[in-house]
Amino acid sequence: RLTLDDPPFAARTGQGVVVAVLDSGIHAEHPHVAGISGGISLCAEVDDVVDRIGHGTAVAAAIRDHAPATTLLAVKVFDRRLATNADVLARAIVWSADNGAHLINLSLGTANAAHIER
Repeated sequence: RLTLDDPPFAARTGQGVVVAVLDSGIHAEHPHVAGISGGISLCAEVDDVVDRIGHGTAVAAAIRDHAPATTLLAVKVFDRRLATNADVLARAIVWSADNGAHLINLSLGTANAAHIER
């Protein structure tokens, strides 16, 4: 089983890698995140990237834990409700690519049983 401690990942810091986190935003001041380099809210109800749910911050902290020099972009696709749509996700992906993301993280799920692959 390959882990982040094994080659080719060992001793990698994430320097020079831009990761867009498409999620509930990021609380940039969280001590396990230590800042972001920018972002956008694609939510109609808010225009900031502050995480009010906590999931996007947890994802960003996990990325920082394994790659502390990574550049993070917060791309807010939902705010206080764990719901978005395909149009918002598509716009978020395009925005991320247009703004230099090398990697795009989407930690999303669905409650719709028809969309769950078995």
